Amino acid sequence: MNDTRHKNGNWNLGAANSEGRVTFDQITVAVLMDIRDELQKLNRLLHCPDFMAIPSKLDAIHKKIPARKRRSRSAQHAKTTPEVTR
Repeated sequence: MNDTRHKNGNWNLGAANSEGRVTFDQITVAVLMDIRDELQKLNRLLHCPDFMAIPSKLDAIHKKIPARKRRSRSAQHAKTTPEVTR
């Protein structure tokens, strides 16, 4: 089957179609088809079981990491505020 979509084509605009170049309408349709192909690939990826399992794996990793001790607000403020000397 001949691919008439000119996928990933080098668009040479402004010339007549008689020289084998494509028209603006053909370019528009080809770009829309390329976008559709990419959206279909993303859709397949997003429904992949490995991709769907990422949030639960990240949660499991997060639970294994020990929590850091939080500093009080006054300690955080003192560290970020420059000291004034007179």
